[in-house]
Amino acid sequence: MKMTYPAQRAYRLSTLTTAGIIAAMILYSLLIGFAVADNRQSILLALMAIPVVILGCVFSVRYFVLLVLLLPFMAWSVPLDIPTGTASHVPISMAVCAVLTGIWVVSMCFRGWSVAPSPFNRPLLVLTAVMFLSLIWSTLWRDPLVVDRTGKFIVTQLGSLGSYVLSFTAALLIGNFVDTPRRLKYIVGTFIVCGALTAFGKLIGHPFFFLHGMGLWALWMNAPIYALVLTHPNLSRWLRLVLTGLLLMTLYLVILVQSHWLSGWTPSVVALFSITLLHSRRLFAIVVIVAALGYFTPPVQHFFQETQQAKLEEGDGNRLDIWQHALSVVQPHWFLGTGVAGYALYYMTYTPDEGLASHNNYVDIVAQFGIVGVCAWLWLAVTILYEGWRLIQRLPPGFLRSMAIAATGGWMGAQYAMVQGDWVLPFAYTQGIVGYKYTVFSWMFLGILICVRRMLEKQAAEAQAAETISVAPAEESPPPAVQPA
Repeated sequence: MKMTYPAQRAYRLSTLTTAGIIAAMILYSLLIGFAVADNRQSILLALMAIPVVILGCVFSVRYFVLLVLLLPFMAWSVPLDIPTGTASHVPISMAVCAVLTGIWVVSMCFRGWSVAPSPFNRPLLVLTAVMFLSLIWSTLWRDPLVVDRTGKFIVTQLGSLGSYVLSFTAALLIGNFVDTPRRLKYIVGTFIVCGALTAFGKLIGHPFFFLHGMGLWALWMNAPIYALVLTHPNLSRWLRLVLTGLLLMTLYLVILVQSHWLSGWTPSVVALFSITLLHSRRLFAIVVIVAALGYFTPPVQHFFQETQQAKLEEGDGNRLDIWQHALSVVQPHWFLGTGVAGYALYYMTYTPDEGLASHNNYVDIVAQFGIVGVCAWLWLAVTILYEGWRLIQRLPPGFLRSMAIAATGGWMGAQYAMVQGDWVLPFAYTQGIVGYKYTVFSWMFLGILICVRRMLEKQAAEAQAAETISVAPAEESPPPAVQPA
């Protein structure tokens, strides 16, 4: 029986594919044989890694959404890092995020660009472009006396830039692929459970080795818990009591036990006040009055005096001098900065004895990306706050509104933490690229805001469709036939 043209074409493609696979396997075997014969271990390892990479990509494509959902869990609790041959290591969560981002971009190249509509897309794109432009500009116009003696500074810059960009894509991945309340509850539950285990381990003096209780972990645990307890009307009584207990346990740990670490507890306090304000201005006024009266009580006064004295002994009193020094070093490069991690190279050249960390993420952004970069950052930060406020106004009481309040109030706390010296963007010469595993928490909650917006628009579209169907006029029935007399 003669085959049709489509069947012939499919048969030819199948034959060519089979032949290509056989040829590739023969070539692959020959290359491994040559590498073994010449004792080329590096080439052999690279060849052996090819099947692992292919299988990993196939698995990632097949279980793409599952891996997106696992990103928060990996960032919280997977202690594995990938060595790079230098002092820096790549967290497994960052590596997985890079693979998912690559697969997503490649798929959009074939299927058409499709990103969930959000006010964050444009400022994120502009900020990314400024970072790349700053790297190129600062390299071309670097001071003649500033020399990279190790020859590896560009590797550090590219790794740091990758951690910034993958922080942004983590938010976009969660925002585009977490599209149901159940998936969103899983992500929030991951933060609460891992945060509770972290707090409990620190309290008993035996932290769980697999949990990354660093950075703003307490902020992003306390914000969703407090928002749920305060604003969710349908929360069961036992769950409300459990969440309240976890909140009090964490606040006791970070405020009383670890009081000297200001950036560990003050962002949480700012977030709690912000969440209260976003929920009810009247309740916020009451809380502020109570807090002001409590501030002047002797125990509270004594607590703040001891905390201030401890911070002065640690050297926090000279932060203004550190900021001024950092800005003076990068002043000639005010427009686009010194590039990603660039001002560290200027420190090592001009003032090696005064090259201290900036202890301020805003100063860090100005030093790296100049006035253009900090303007792009402020555009993004203000857009996030405004979008969160708009969503809160539109959402009815419930889980989605609570998460919008938690993400917006938590972002206010994160902005305060940036001034205190904690990082939302990991700096290569402080916590290093490995700090991505906990700085990415803030960006994941930015992704939650994108999720909430998508779910709200979906609910609005479904309600409008149901209303249209309900008010549609019934089909007119034909008039009855006239019976003959």
